[in-house]
Amino acid sequence: MCNVGTQAQGTAVSLTSAMRVTGATGDSISASASIGGQQAQLPEIGIENTFLQDIYWVQSAGSSTLNPTSRDVVFNWTVFHGAYSPAGPGTATYNLTLENSLGATMQVGPDACRAFTSGTASGHPWSGGTHAADQVGPFAGTCTLTRNSSTSYTLTISGIDYSHALAPTRDSAGNALPTDRVAVASGQIQIRVISTENAGRVGLTSSAPTYTAVDGQTFPDDASNNTANTTWVSGYWTHAWTPSYTGQSGAAWSDTYRVAPGTQVMSAPQVNFPNVSTINATQGGLCSVLDTRYVTFTGAVTRFENSTTGPLAGLPVAYYTGTSALLNPASGSYDPNAFTCEGTTGWTTTAPADLSTVKAVRAIYTLTPAIRAQRVVLQTLQQVKPDAPVGANVWTWGAYISATSATNAWVYPNRSANVADAPVNGVPTPGARYAYAAGGRDILRVIGVTPNVEKSVTPTTIDPGGQATYTLNYSANGTGAVAPTVDGYQLVDTLPAGTTYVPGSSTPEPVTTTDASGRQVLTWTLNGVSTNAAHALSYDVQYPAELEGGARLVNTVTAAVGGAQSGAATASVVVNDSGLTRIIKTADQAFIPNLTGDGAGEGSWTVLVRSEDPMTQQFVDVIDILPYTSDGRGTDISGTYQLSGPIQVSMGATVYYTTADPATLNDDSADSSNGAAGNPGGNTVGWTTTFTPDATAVRVITGPLAARASFTFTVPIATEDMEGGDILVNRAQGRAENTRLVMRTSAPTEIANYYSASLKKYVQDAAGTWRDANDPVDYPEFRVGDTVRYRIVVENTGQGTLTGIEISDDQQPELGSFTIDSLAPGQTQSHEFEIVLTEPLADSVVNTACAQADIPADSQVPPTINCDPAGLVVIGDPTHTKELVSANPIGNGQWEVVYEIVVANTQTPSTTYSLEDALHFTDQATIVSAAVTQAPDGVTLADPAWNGQDNLTIATDVPLAGTDDDGYTPHVYRVTVVAEVPLQVEGAGSGANDPTACPAEGSNANQGFNNTSEMTGPDGEVEQDQACAPIPSIDITKTVSGGPTPNGDGTWTVTYDIVATNTGAGAGTYELTDRMTADGDLEVRSGAVTTTPEGVTASPSWTGLGADTLPSGAEHTYQVEVVLALADGTQGAPVITPCSAEPGGSQGGLSNAAAIDHNSLTDSAEACVTVASITVDKTISAGPTPNGDGTWTITYDLVATNIGAAAGDYDLSDQLHYGEGIEITSAAVTTAPDGVTTNADWTADALDERRVVRRDPARGTMT
Repeated sequence: MCNVGTQAQGTAVSLTSAMRVTGATGDSISASASIGGQQAQLPEIGIENTFLQDIYWVQSAGSSTLNPTSRDVVFNWTVFHGAYSPAGPGTATYNLTLENSLGATMQVGPDACRAFTSGTASGHPWSGGTHAADQVGPFAGTCTLTRNSSTSYTLTISGIDYSHALAPTRDSAGNALPTDRVAVASGQIQIRVISTENAGRVGLTSSAPTYTAVDGQTFPDDASNNTANTTWVSGYWTHAWTPSYTGQSGAAWSDTYRVAPGTQVMSAPQVNFPNVSTINATQGGLCSVLDTRYVTFTGAVTRFENSTTGPLAGLPVAYYTGTSALLNPASGSYDPNAFTCEGTTGWTTTAPADLSTVKAVRAIYTLTPAIRAQRVVLQTLQQVKPDAPVGANVWTWGAYISATSATNAWVYPNRSANVADAPVNGVPTPGARYAYAAGGRDILRVIGVTPNVEKSVTPTTIDPGGQATYTLNYSANGTGAVAPTVDGYQLVDTLPAGTTYVPGSSTPEPVTTTDASGRQVLTWTLNGVSTNAAHALSYDVQYPAELEGGARLVNTVTAAVGGAQSGAATASVVVNDSGLTRIIKTADQAFIPNLTGDGAGEGSWTVLVRSEDPMTQQFVDVIDILPYTSDGRGTDISGTYQLSGPIQVSMGATVYYTTADPATLNDDSADSSNGAAGNPGGNTVGWTTTFTPDATAVRVITGPLAARASFTFTVPIATEDMEGGDILVNRAQGRAENTRLVMRTSAPTEIANYYSASLKKYVQDAAGTWRDANDPVDYPEFRVGDTVRYRIVVENTGQGTLTGIEISDDQQPELGSFTIDSLAPGQTQSHEFEIVLTEPLADSVVNTACAQADIPADSQVPPTINCDPAGLVVIGDPTHTKELVSANPIGNGQWEVVYEIVVANTQTPSTTYSLEDALHFTDQATIVSAAVTQAPDGVTLADPAWNGQDNLTIATDVPLAGTDDDGYTPHVYRVTVVAEVPLQVEGAGSGANDPTACPAEGSNANQGFNNTSEMTGPDGEVEQDQACAPIPSIDITKTVSGGPTPNGDGTWTVTYDIVATNTGAGAGTYELTDRMTADGDLEVRSGAVTTTPEGVTASPSWTGLGADTLPSGAEHTYQVEVVLALADGTQGAPVITPCSAEPGGSQGGLSNAAAIDHNSLTDSAEACVTVASITVDKTISAGPTPNGDGTWTITYDLVATNIGAAAGDYDLSDQLHYGEGIEITSAAVTTAPDGVTTNADWTADALDERRVVRRDPARGTMT
């Protein structure tokens, strides 16, 4: 709705309103206008959106189910629909082709087609069950699976919910779903295989129909995701990729495992020895060969029972770093499929410092009884290379030593290049480097994302020479386990010819080039772009001043990443030709002089045309049909008149004249009798450029009239035989190029009586021009405090001398009043004065000057003297302030920031203003929502709604009452922003550019929660203000500050320092917790918080260390003292683990983890200690040996061993307890470890002298 307000007679208004339409396909838009009860309607325009629909299969949830005579398998499906697409077909039908490796008969399973309620399948949301709402989509109204034959089925899905009322954003595995489409139905089909074989495969291929939308659009299904496989096998050996390691589902060797470049994946050769009936081998062996063209080795361990979480087996692992061409991607002989794991060349049992040199790993071990009773796994971790191309097929190979082989022979299953050799559970892999996948060889494929970009612009209507802000909403979409972020995301935006990018308006800045057509091309290359998430980037464009009104300027953007490119997205602006053009006609005198009484005199009319159009108008065409008796305007004359000279125009124009009967003329220049508006060609009324005094009408056609410019032309006349009091009413009518509609105005003048005078009052505008200012259209504008100059001119238009003329001014009786003693016929006299506008003032001020003169003795009739007004407009002065109301954490890392903007009028005249607001938050804050949450009554907010990013306008041209108007109050707005901020802000505390700090006053830098506003007053002056809140950045560190210190009672004391630090510029409240975990035979006996920051109370029950506000730049230090000991009941050598952890293993030692929570965001820091555990073993190494003199010599070995994970001191004592009657004649320490000092006084029997070693640091085993 747009109300153009009250318009003066003679005004034509043109309104251009560009619209950004959001609506469903089939909706329509229209526009209408009304004035004075008259209406006009534009035709409706229908809305059309691009159609998209696709069914996705690929991965499935759950394993097969074995029945007494059959096996049931399931396949997952999901139907996707374009986010803004028209509704698709009510029923979608798919022809399914199934085949199995067993040649078994297949049937529809008991569940046929059902909702997806349990298990996980990458790319598929659930459609039932109890799950997170953002992972659940709709099922179908009905879903029917019909068997046509053992291998042919028809899937019919009806009642698809295209409303998007249920729109999941994550799949059942927790992966983000694409943003450019919505899952509108998901489910599973069940197939029964009539077989109980313990190994096999079922493959599914779906047809790819063409969908037809309700509006007739069509879209072909994507056939690339219309296949799926499931396998099963039982036995004692296997090797495959492990999809569950990356949170996915899918059967081994099914060719459905999909990962993104850079993903760490796992393969796992394994042997289940309890399933072997007869074990002949003495060694076990597992080997994993890497596809080094596409993966990099990251680690390997052996485990028991479970490939990912089973207990560490600790079996020896060897690494192949050799030079085999089979494993060298640069070699033409590269073929890991042919590599074997025997031999020693190139193998090492020490992991190299550079793990990328590892090409294969193996574990060879002795088959002890303990191992024979377990499953043994070689967990092999590897990373898909970040530059692996999308679509690459990545393989893993496994081998094992046969448990039934008496010669410990290696076995390399399924290395054939012939698909016919595939076992029953093998899956053909068409298009891949190897023919099939099966136990011993498995495949995964690298997936990427599809770029999508949309574009919008504000404002959608621009003035020539103006600016607009474009916003690119882009995303990287993929189904399944796509990478969380992608690099090299490129946006390429081509601007319309003549437009230019405004430097500094985008973060980051684009690279700017020029194409062959001379258009600027903006290119952004973005790294770290989150996938399946919406992103926005905005920038400003400057438009040239020379633009055609109503023109539509389109610019186009595309997005590309990983070799995939989006379709083109466009945004357009319309060059503003909204505006109004006014025509004002005034008589240059109230009375035409009649100085001799014969009715002969001269006068004129002035026609003023003023354009308020933003565009240059190529022409203005005005026709003035001169007055004539019975013209219907009020003309009443007794004499005649004619033009006294050519028409004078203030700008370049062509003047035409006609002498046609005025009663036959039409003053609409667009009437066919006049040719056409702006062009008299083809007219039928004799328009000519030759001047003639006898013209009955004149026509002025101008050249280009600049935006918001004006021009005048004067129509001079000379009268004859007129009588005093005769009236001539002149009328002008015109059209302008842009506003097009008819403008009409009229003005009378009168033949002067014997005693008469014409009075004119003028006001001088800011440019120094004297304005008649009779019509509000011609009122100049002023502000409080301005100086206003007035001029009053009195001309004697009669035949007799006037005396005693007294001029009065109704608003300025002192300054504006004056007296003229005598004024002869034809004479003029003027008076000027000035005033300073002071409050209180109304919105407009009209001064009217009048005059009266002495009554002549010969007529006893008062002279005729008119009154004349002159008006001006006074505009109030608005101002605004902006303040931060609050900035509070609301959980989940989000902050709610509220700003208040107050717009006030500082003066009594009313005024207008426009308000914009821009969020300049640090780029590490993600704006979740931004809205105007409070606005003054009656104010219409901008559409599209303000969001502080691409839509900056809050409201435009808002009227604001004067301060003395009834009900005046300032306008108060509040904007509320919710933003996500990480716990630690990178660069916090870095100085002037600290992203957490507020920038300098008045700055629009992207720091903290910075927010700037701009208020534009009625004169175009812009006032800025700013408000900002700083942001905390909270971190935690933990160190061991003391211990472990032996307490002499078998316990140790350890002291930890926990330091909470706020490097941000804002204070933040936090909670701190601490957890201790002992590994092996260690246990925690007690723990206490011994030191807290001033004012912080630690929890006595140790559920937390405290909660407090951490000021900017502050540190809070806590000390925790822990006593640990060996667990009660520990027998034999205790197990004391080191702090270093195996992949997937426990932390080891005594792990102390502190966690800090701020705004529901957490971080942790760990510190670990371990202790020494020293045991002693004593044996007789020699003797007793007779010495031949009745004595014997016995040699004892005392072995001290540190089985703990840390060095430790020990004292060693030894006392001999021989039987009665045995005398010890001598005892001495004969051998001691290097560097150990023994007790020279040791006698072996005296209690005080039995200590052999005092405080020796343990270094492994010492004898």
